[in-house]
Amino acid sequence: MKIFDDSNFEELVGDGSTIVVNGVHRMLSRTPKPMGHDTRKYSAKFGDRIPLIPRSEWPDRIAEQKAKKMRVSDHQRFEATNQGNLPTCWAAGTCHTFTTMRAMQGLSPIMLSPCSLAVPISGGHSGGYEGDAVEYFTKHGGVRESLWGATDTSRRLMNDPACVADRENFISLETLELEGFDQFATAVLLGFPCVVAYDWWSHVVMAADLIIVERGSFGLLDRNNWGHYGEKNDAGFDGYVAFREGKGTPSSGFMFRQVSSSEA
Repeated sequence: MKIFDDSNFEELVGDGSTIVVNGVHRMLSRTPKPMGHDTRKYSAKFGDRIPLIPRSEWPDRIAEQKAKKMRVSDHQRFEATNQGNLPTCWAAGTCHTFTTMRAMQGLSPIMLSPCSLAVPISGGHSGGYEGDAVEYFTKHGGVRESLWGATDTSRRLMNDPACVADRENFISLETLELEGFDQFATAVLLGFPCVVAYDWWSHVVMAADLIIVERGSFGLLDRNNWGHYGEKNDAGFDGYVAFREGKGTPSSGFMFRQVSSSEA
C-alpha cells in the first residue's frame, strides 16, 4: 500500500481546486470553517467525553482489531461514496461516515445522498465546510440515495414529501468535534469512523483505521469519496488511501458517536 506523507503529498494536491485521477477529473472543494461558526451549537468536544488511548497501547490495539475483524474498514462492506464531478466532498465524506457509523451500530449501511445536505446548504455546486454538513445531519438529518440521487442537485427535492419524511430516519444523536492525531487515532481504535478534512488537500474524506507505517510511526487509513479509486480492504472494496502522521493529521473533523436506529 502506498503511503502519502510529507515527501509525496503533492501528488494529490492538483491545482488547489481540481485534480485528474486515473484520467478522471475530480473536484477538491473543502473550504475552511467560516468566521464566527460555532461548533458548540451541534457538537461537543471529543476530549470532554472520551479519554485518549495511550500511544503505548496502539500496536496491540491495532493487532487485536485486525485479528477480530473489528476495524472500521471491516464493516465497510459496501461501495465507497462517489461525489462524481461535483464539489461536494464536504457533504460526501460526512454521508460516508454516517453510513459507516450505522454499520458499526449493527444497522443496515444505507447509502445517503451528499446532495441532500449540500443542496439545502449551498445549492450543491460549491465547496463547503464539513461542519455545516455535520450540523445539518444533527439538526435535520439526511436522505437515502434511492430517494435523492447522490449527485442530484434538484432543489425541488427539498420539499418532496418522501425526502422530508426520510430525514427523520437519519439523524445524529451525539456529535463530537476532534482535533489532533491522537484524538482521531483513539476514535477509530474505538470503532468510530470520522469525517476528516485536510487543508493542504482542500478535501474531506473519512478516517477508518489506525495503521502502523513502520515501528513507532503511525498513519490513518482513509476512505475517499471517489468510488473505486484507491486501495482495497480485506473484503475487496475500493476507495482507500493511507496517510502518515504529519500530512496525515486532519486539519479538522467530527464523529457521530450515536446515530438514529431506524431501519425504515
